[in-house]
Amino acid sequence: YGTRAGWPRIRSLLSAHKIPATLNANGRALLASPWLAAEAVADGHEVSSHGWRWERHAGMSEDEERRAIALSVAAIAQTAGT
Repeated sequence: YGTRAGWPRIRSLLSAHKIPATLNANGRALLASPWLAAEAVADGHEVSSHGWRWERHAGMSEDEERRAIALSVAAIAQTAGT
């Protein structure tokens, strides 16, 4: 639902009211829908990291957390261009 109906509705409202926003997305979702990040950046919004996927970082080892962060950063750079 989110990418098919939710994002277009939110995008339209943000545009109509000229509101810049920060999209808080997980890296795995961005790789599945890269066009969403591209549209957001083209509209003047920014994309921030909500991690690699829906997971808790509490209890992760440092290596696991570093890997999740690196994957997230790479996904944002690849889909949003920055």
